Amino acid sequence: MNSAIAQLPSALGSAASGSIGLGFAIPAEQVQITAEQLIETGTSEHPVIGVFLDLEYAGDGARVGDDLQDGTPGVDPDGAAAAAGLVSGDIITSIDGRDIEDGSQLIVILRSYRVGDIIEAEVLDTDGGTRTVTMTLQGSSE
Repeated sequence: MNSAIAQLPSALGSAASGSIGLGFAIPAEQVQITAEQLIETGTSEHPVIGVFLDLEYAGDGARVGDDLQDGTPGVDPDGAAAAAGLVSGDIITSIDGRDIEDGSQLIVILRSYRVGDIIEAEVLDTDGGTRTVTMTLQGSSE
């Protein structure tokens, strides 16, 4: 489902310039889940694990970010990731056997699940070791 289409701004006094061929889409699984939630309850929420991701990390996987400058922790102490033992600097390399290339892909994969689903994640520790953790996805409407 297309959610937005990029368009160049029109020059002063001229007609709209049209699409530049760049679109943004929402995965079909997310559309179905959100539509079902809206029909059933009138609201929707998406699954989260309770971390801020370091979207500037250039390696493979999704790096759990450091604490924010305002003091907000990189790992929500009440979140699924904290319960599974994740800490800032850990790198999530796969979810249920699906390799994670970067933080954006992790978000897309998580949104294909439902709140309450249980996932298995492969994690590269800050000390270089690997481990498998299980997390129950929590909900967020943000």
